[in-house]
Parts: sequence; structure tokens; C-alpha cells
Amino acid sequence: MSADAFLDVQDVTKRFGGFQALTAVSLRIRQGERFGLIGPNGSGKTTLINCISGTLRTDGGRIVFGNQDITTLPAYRRTRLGIARTFQIPKPFISMTVLDNLLIPIEYARQGHHDGVIDEAMGILGQVGLAAKAHLPSAALTQIEMRKLELARAMAARPELLVSDEAMAGLSSAEVDDILAILFQLNQRGITIIMIEHIMRAETVCLLGTNGNGKSTLIKCIMGIVRPESGEISLERDGQRIDLIGRSPEEIVHLGITLVPEGRRLFPKLTVEENLLLGAFRAGARRDIGRNLAFCFETFPVLQGRRKQLAGSMSGGEQQMLAIGRALMAAPSILLVDEPSVGLAPVLVSRVIAKIKELKDRYQLTVLMAEQNFNQATKIADRGYIIVHGQIAYAGRTEDLREHELVKKYYLGV
Repeated sequence: MSADAFLDVQDVTKRFGGFQALTAVSLRIRQGERFGLIGPNGSGKTTLINCISGTLRTDGGRIVFGNQDITTLPAYRRTRLGIARTFQIPKPFISMTVLDNLLIPIEYARQGHHDGVIDEAMGILGQVGLAAKAHLPSAALTQIEMRKLELARAMAARPELLVSDEAMAGLSSAEVDDILAILFQLNQRGITIIMIEHIMRAETVCLLGTNGNGKSTLIKCIMGIVRPESGEISLERDGQRIDLIGRSPEEIVHLGITLVPEGRRLFPKLTVEENLLLGAFRAGARRDIGRNLAFCFETFPVLQGRRKQLAGSMSGGEQQMLAIGRALMAAPSILLVDEPSVGLAPVLVSRVIAKIKELKDRYQLTVLMAEQNFNQATKIADRGYIIVHGQIAYAGRTEDLREHELVKKYYLGV
């Protein structure tokens, strides 16, 4: 064991029949460290954590925690040594209150009932922001509150090492920040943290430029509609770099990139629902067509109420929402939006921009938006590019863009 390793995983292997889930995995984590383990679904993250926590028995290798070999110890003994974990899908005792859900691990950690357990449980609930809901049934909690309860139950075991298994999956940016704040607070108290995630945080990037400077052309090059004469366009997916040059638009859609074109390009004589269904081009999207349709209606409730209405009879703002919904029917990981404000009244522009922001914040969808409306674009973008005469003239964070001389020249008239 390495002298400074608090957790030492040595050449751990795990097989499920003929499938090799882990192959000689080794890692060392120091006491008090925050350690991130990132990988796509199916890469073995949760299998490794199950081996560390004792849920699964390894087929090879050693696991040392502190100075003790725990490779063959059952899960409950590892918990008593100071290893606790959360699960991807919270599974509280739904017939019990939030408080009662904490009393069980507290009494387990203390190996029996002692005075002060209720005070201890309420203190933990206070740390995660659930004290006011202590006496509610856990089934009444929202998704983010379920995740906080899952963390609280792990904290109740008084861990020295806490493993958070995808505690932020499916949460909005604000909710992710809440979970991160709790994990950072625990780490500051000396608890070693392993954070398991399969995604990096999504972002919204704006491509700014006045008409005729090349915004739409660049978007079309990314989508394969226009072939560039030189350069590279690549997509990183599941740890692989994929060259997009020479691929057809339908191939690029299959890779998870969809486009909301300038001018919306709807089929005016088809209904709202028919336009949406045409967006389910990817094979995976066709398999989940009902779920994706429900997602579009949840995101844009106005479309559900008008699902049988002809698209051409809708207002400009509603048509723009339909165009975005059609792109979402392909279940993309990256959404390209070309000039969403064109032809819309200012109040409708604000609503459309707010919806694009919601897609990133709530559903962790990465967005690249080509837009000439500087004020609206910078309200929601994390960073941006300024394109002038077909060249990127500046790239930076949104707050820096507002003060840049190009913005003052082209947008503010200074």
C-alpha cells in the first residue's frame, strides 16, 4: 500500500459471466481528498464502487482501506469501518418519514439506540436543508430533496469515506450547485469524497455577429449541410473523438447533434404533432418516441394544447417553440439554434430565449446559439464568440464580451 493512500485499489477485476466489467483497475486516494471518477454509462464506474463498498465481490485484486485489507469483508463491516455511499436512484423507506429514514442508519452506526439520536438526525437534516420536512413521508419529497435525503442517510453512518454515485444526474444547474455545496462542506469537515459522474456540466455558447458575417454558414458546416473547404470539425463522445467532416446531416443527427434552423422551416400544412414526430429521426428516438413527445409537451405546454392544430396557423413564437421541440424529438446531446429571434416581437424573443436557457439548466443540454441579438444572447450564454467577416474575432466569457470593443462597435454604436 502507498504510504499516503487512505483507499488503495489494486488491480481490481470483475466479471459477469463472459463480460469483463473491470480489468485490473488501480487507484489511490489520500485522506481528505475530493476524487472525481468520470465516464460514460456502462464504463464500469458503479461496478467499481460496488466492489469498494462490498456490494459486489471482486474476481481479482485487493482493496485496502486505512491499513486494513477489506477485499473479502461484507458490506456491513465496511460501513462500520467508515465507508458510506449513495445510490444513483434514491430508495428511501417511502412509508416512513424523512426523520425516521435517518434514525435507522444512525442507530446502526451507534450499534443500538442511544439518547440524542433525534437531535443528531435533525442536525444532519439541517445541513442538507430538509429540517422543515422531517415529519413528512419521504414519498412526498421532490427529486432534488430525494437526493439530499440520500446524502443525509449516508452522512448518518458517520463515514470517513463517502462515495457519491451520480448524485447530480438529471438535476438542473442550480440543483447541482446545491448538491456540490453539501459535498464540499462535508469534505471541509475532513470526510474523503469520491464523486462519480458520467457527464460534465452542460453549457450555452453564443455565436455573435451581424447579418452576413458567417454565423449560419458555420452552423451549416457543423451539421454537414455545407462542406468546409478546409479545417476540422470534431465531436467528443464517450471518450472518442469523431471527425464530422464529410458526414451527411443524417449521420450527424445520429451522433446526437440537432439543428433548429433559421426561419423555423416547419411543414405548415401538417399538425403540431406531425411536425414533432418528423423530428424523431434517430433510431433511438424512434424507440422512445412516446417519452420524447411527452418531454416536448412538458417543456412547451402550449404545444400539447395545440397538438392537432396546423403549424402554419400558429403565432411566430409558438412556431419557434415547435421548431425547438422538433429538434428535441431526436433526443440530442447538443442543440444548435440558428437565429431564434428572427421575425419575433421582443416579448416573444424573451420567452424563446428563456426556454433555451431552461433546456441547459434543467436538462443539461449543451446549446450553441447563433444570434445577432446581443442583449438576449448574453443573458443566457456561459461564453461566446464574435464572428466578423467570416473570422472569429474574439472568444471569451459572457461578462467579458459585454465590455469588448467589438461589441461596443457593432452592437452599442460606441
